[in-house]
Amino acid sequence: MAGRSRRMHSLSCEAMARLDDALDREFDPKTAKVLARALDVHTVGELLRHYPRRYEQRGELTDLASLRDGEHVTGCWPRSPPSPAGG
Repeated sequence: MAGRSRRMHSLSCEAMARLDDALDREFDPKTAKVLARALDVHTVGELLRHYPRRYEQRGELTDLASLRDGEHVTGCWPRSPPSPAGG
């Protein structure tokens, strides 16, 4: 038990990230920029509190009637065939 408490006391608060620390202090700037752009997450606290609404599966279809205002979606529609020349 003595060894365990000695290890705990060797940690300093300065070595730990705080909830209000900007992500670019804890990650490389490129990763922080991607998180900010994709998830609108800018601090360690925001990242820890980010819970995905759902996990997406490629090829899984969502009923359009179940979508809510403000929900982010990706759509894929077939392209229209080209118009006949002169038409």
